[in-house]
Amino acid sequence: MEPQDQFLVSTDFLERDVHGTIACTTCHGGDLTATSKEGAHRDIIRDPTYPDPSQSCGPCHRDITALNGKNVHVTLEPFKRKVARRCNPELSGSAAGKLEDALEAHCMTCHSSCGQCHVSRPDTAGGGLTQGHRFMGTPPDDPNCISCHGTRVGDEYRGRNEGIPGDVHYRSRGMTCNACHHGDEMHGAGQGTTDRYGTETRARCDECHAADGAKTMHEAASHRIHRDRVSCQACHALPYKHCSNCHLTQDSAGTPLFEADPPSLNIKIGLNPAPTEDRPDRYVTLRHVPVTPHTFDFYTASALTGFDRAPTWKPATPHTIQRKTPQNRRCTACHDNEALFLTEKDVAVDERRANRPVIAPPLTRTASLHDWLPETALHLERIDCIDCHGPSAASPVKNCDHCHN
Repeated sequence: MEPQDQFLVSTDFLERDVHGTIACTTCHGGDLTATSKEGAHRDIIRDPTYPDPSQSCGPCHRDITALNGKNVHVTLEPFKRKVARRCNPELSGSAAGKLEDALEAHCMTCHSSCGQCHVSRPDTAGGGLTQGHRFMGTPPDDPNCISCHGTRVGDEYRGRNEGIPGDVHYRSRGMTCNACHHGDEMHGAGQGTTDRYGTETRARCDECHAADGAKTMHEAASHRIHRDRVSCQACHALPYKHCSNCHLTQDSAGTPLFEADPPSLNIKIGLNPAPTEDRPDRYVTLRHVPVTPHTFDFYTASALTGFDRAPTWKPATPHTIQRKTPQNRRCTACHDNEALFLTEKDVAVDERRANRPVIAPPLTRTASLHDWLPETALHLERIDCIDCHGPSAASPVKNCDHCHN
């Protein structure tokens, strides 16, 4: 952004926005009577909405600011809990302080606030006003959402990964982030802070897609068979981005840096490590996160002695959704395709223990399961699986008369 676009307040804000009737000093402090820039900016508050917006936004938006402590964009609580789970419980003193310094310098900078969503770009994207200080009820995808979520979600959703088309919701409908992610989810309404998937207000496929909604009888039957067993993304996602081997460091000037392997693009389906009534699926898509046992070694050795307490392949909701994908074109495209599933050989040796809860069990080929049939290969080629594995059947049909009557 040009400097004038980043910092100049527009006349639209002063004349048309109700917030423009409030004196600048009411929120930002400083000295309204000063005659110099330095004097006017004395004790200035750059972002009066972070970390506590109760004084700046609270007088009018108390119902939202009261939820600030549950807003994961502000607290980063799910990330903190995941790091804490892997940490050395005996880490203390200067070692614990160095780890905290590393987290603050590298990992906790990507937070947001009321202002960094509704008035300006996030600090991690360089800051700057997006519309001359006008308050936007719905923040724009670009730059606001994409500034923080661009490398994975933004690139996936808009089709910027080579060879992978954009998500059907974007490509065919032009849907923006807020079409699925509403204010209640963003602000933390009615949710805890342990995990974003545990929030009651999170985005859900069935908000728009009825459980049995499908364009063909085959699709409808497939949905009923796989319901509560396989996540929607396992059938409808294309390859998405995975990161590995992150190490934190600094350059000679003390600037925080990180080093990681080049990202990879693929799809991996594994076990849901913590099924709940709300998310009962046995099989889900998994994404590799870049943590290693030595991520923090530059700052303090042995910080992550509890590395094996959490998988490095975690449940994910890729934004590469398509109605038709290679794995859902027919049943055997998934059930006979070991490459889709997270197996032990896909997992680095020093990460296998951590990922035992999510590694998929060995795949049993469809032909082996149907070797009781005469002319097994011919049946599998000619007969639709749904004919015998229909959703209305209590168990698969094993009666030749079902077809040969």
